[in-house]
Amino acid sequence: MNRGFKQVLIMLFMVLIGILLTLWHQHHIKGQQTHSAYTLTFETTSIAPMIETVAPSVVNIATVTTVEQNSNPLLNNPFFRRFFNVPEEQLKQKREMRSAGSGVIVDAEQGFILTNAHVIKNADLIEVSLSDEKAYTAELIGKDEDMDLALIKIDAPGLTAVKINPEYDPRVGDFVVAIGNPFGLGQTITSGIIGAKGRSGLGLDSYQDFIQTDASINPGNSGGALVNLKGELVGINTAIYAPSGGNIGIGFAIPAPIAARIMEQLIMFGEVRRGVMGIIVQNIDETLSEAIGLRKGYGVLVNQVTTGSPADQAGLQAGDVILSIDNRKIRNQTDLSNILGLHLVGDTLVIEVFRQEEIRAFQLTVAEPAYQNVDGESLSPFFVGAKFSEVLSIDGTRVEISELEKESLLAQKGLQKNDRFISVNDIPIVSVQQIRGALAQNLDAIFLKISRDDTVYQLILR
Repeated sequence: MNRGFKQVLIMLFMVLIGILLTLWHQHHIKGQQTHSAYTLTFETTSIAPMIETVAPSVVNIATVTTVEQNSNPLLNNPFFRRFFNVPEEQLKQKREMRSAGSGVIVDAEQGFILTNAHVIKNADLIEVSLSDEKAYTAELIGKDEDMDLALIKIDAPGLTAVKINPEYDPRVGDFVVAIGNPFGLGQTITSGIIGAKGRSGLGLDSYQDFIQTDASINPGNSGGALVNLKGELVGINTAIYAPSGGNIGIGFAIPAPIAARIMEQLIMFGEVRRGVMGIIVQNIDETLSEAIGLRKGYGVLVNQVTTGSPADQAGLQAGDVILSIDNRKIRNQTDLSNILGLHLVGDTLVIEVFRQEEIRAFQLTVAEPAYQNVDGESLSPFFVGAKFSEVLSIDGTRVEISELEKESLLAQKGLQKNDRFISVNDIPIVSVQQIRGALAQNLDAIFLKISRDDTVYQLILR
């Protein structure tokens, strides 16, 4: 190989190296540009525009409640009151209690605001502060303590309402943002995901179908908004699970579609008019399931169908096992109560039942509860000054105190209006007739078990 040919080869090799270096450099620069563009896009991704749109619809709520208390604890004793001859009107001193919460503007034109019922409970004054710090006195339109929702109204111009998408079905894993007024600090934003849906059995409200989220919900957040990344209302923040007293990342919200339906009732009637089926049910254990040939592993057994009730008219019978309502599985009595508690008078339900080794479907139209009022004096001298209501409720019939005079024996014993009879002389009570039967066995004394706010009270009348 001569010298000239070697020089040509070397030159070609150098050119090739140059080309490869150029290609590598261009690729490297392009990669840097792509990475830079990606980094720029990532750094500018923000939910701030959504927050700026939604935040004005979330308000702070301050309440003032006036309570009476004795000026001196010693005066709680009747002996000291008589000894010092203290007039009754001087016993009580009025004291103002203040609390804070949150609310969500759901109708800008009408000034309607949704919040939790416990936020405004017993409030003598409700004051709403907007995001621009302007404050307005609110009017209570109605509340539903069973679902822990309340609707209030303010007269203010230029309000911003949150969007409610009735078609939006939240999924586990969806990103959500909680907006509220925790600890009275002012409007605060926290974020997380939906961890679960349909949570119940939490002991929070009578009817439970909560969305669970790890977006921080702290005291004062109650009544605030849980929204998705589109700025649509997902739920009304209600409570946290805090066994140690602090936030551990488990919060609960009332689903927006449920809140919207409750709001409609509050606007129309000032209260929620829930319907009834007219049945009494019991949970099914493994032994009972085998005895009736049920292989589904879930359902509730119908023990009683009230004559003339919606269930009776639809064709349900004692011995039926309710498996689902509107394709929602019924695992126990709590599921049944929750589902029915969310349906209002006039709603039509499709009920799937197991009967004689067959699965059948029935259509049922929810009806208004039927009430029967009874004067307590007609039952016993111990009940003078009280009236009882026999109520056909979601899970059967119950008896409640509908009226109570302050001077009555029951009032002096600490009972209140709307207290519910559990038993009389150890006989379970679901009707006034059962009270009559229980009292016939013992006229000298009456042993009562009463339910109030998920608490059972026991007392003896002599």
